[in-house]
Amino acid sequence: MLFHVGTLWRLHELGLLPQVSQISSVSGGSITSAVLALQWHRIQADRAPEGRAAGRVPDATCYRALVAVPLMRLADNTIDVPAILAGVLWSSAAAGGIEAVYKRALYDDARLEQLPVIPSFIFNATNLQSGAVWSFRRDLMGDALLGYTSSGRVHLAEAVAASTAFPPFLSPLLFRPRDTQWRESPSVKATAALRRRKGSKLNPAELEKFREVVPLVDGGVADNLGIESIWDAPGALLISDGGGTTAPEARPATNWLSQMIRVLELVADQPSELRANTFIELQRLRDRTTDLAGRHVAYDRDGAYWDVGELPSNHRQYCPSPVDAKMIEALWNLETRLHALPEIEQKRLINWGYHAADYAMPYLRRLMTGTRIHQMSARLPFPEASIFVEDRLEECIARGNWDG
Repeated sequence: MLFHVGTLWRLHELGLLPQVSQISSVSGGSITSAVLALQWHRIQADRAPEGRAAGRVPDATCYRALVAVPLMRLADNTIDVPAILAGVLWSSAAAGGIEAVYKRALYDDARLEQLPVIPSFIFNATNLQSGAVWSFRRDLMGDALLGYTSSGRVHLAEAVAASTAFPPFLSPLLFRPRDTQWRESPSVKATAALRRRKGSKLNPAELEKFREVVPLVDGGVADNLGIESIWDAPGALLISDGGGTTAPEARPATNWLSQMIRVLELVADQPSELRANTFIELQRLRDRTTDLAGRHVAYDRDGAYWDVGELPSNHRQYCPSPVDAKMIEALWNLETRLHALPEIEQKRLINWGYHAADYAMPYLRRLMTGTRIHQMSARLPFPEASIFVEDRLEECIARGNWDG
């Protein structure tokens, strides 16, 4: 959640957010993107001060106050344990408890129909019946198996609770569609080709039974990057990966229960790894092909990728990232839970998301041409919680291409 706060902060400063057509999210990222969606029009009020030199970043006063501060306030509290205790008696009560917290702390009674038309915000959950990606949009919801129906009156908090219903303790959210008019949506259905499932066809006579109550769990179960819903959309694709990965163990336990848990964790890592590696390899193929006498490039989509658990890849035109590797590892090893975080860790997570996105931008071709050569920021949203090694940062500033 907080890593993506930093990511969006930097994209906002660079003036990229107003150019976005779609924002797709899962799990903790949905908490952040929903706040962004509610405050979208007010955030656009951030403008560079009069007389500020061209190319300088806009102010982020509104973004800080309307997005960062409420999410940091939420991170001051542990909300998963009370929800889990409520779910001991009735499993679906846990997701309901999380939804109530979201309403009270962030979204009030806002409904999906109140969200902006552009960009289109997409909150992804996983349909426990089939494993398909269930998407909530401003006026549409559903999946490729059950079809799509109207979503406008659904509370934003309920959509986010479904997207963050992490199994087994915070799930499922038992969702009851209000609208009985179901249909196929070609614009959405096209993305289903990214994820084919064996045995996923349904007898039409069974559909009504499946549509009565849809058990939804965390969107990261089916697609931990949230890109299935937008894979076929035109334009540059920016992927911010805030998901955890199973850590290596020299001597993993081999009893049946521990072994099963370990295997399930490893299996769960594979879809996001595959999607990320596919995207990265397509980018490399494009770049290699472009270098070969201007040959036609079959894949010519611009984009960038950054990861909460990986140090930024060195870019040939910039000095190596001056982040403190041990600090980044410590941030990556924080539990992905809805539990209270000390303020210093909150600020470092935001700073890390800010810098991770910033260092990925040189891989976006449009920011590396003509007069738009990307200037790396040596400033962080919270300088008192720096993630940089200072002497290495000073070297980067001295070498140029850094805005000190």
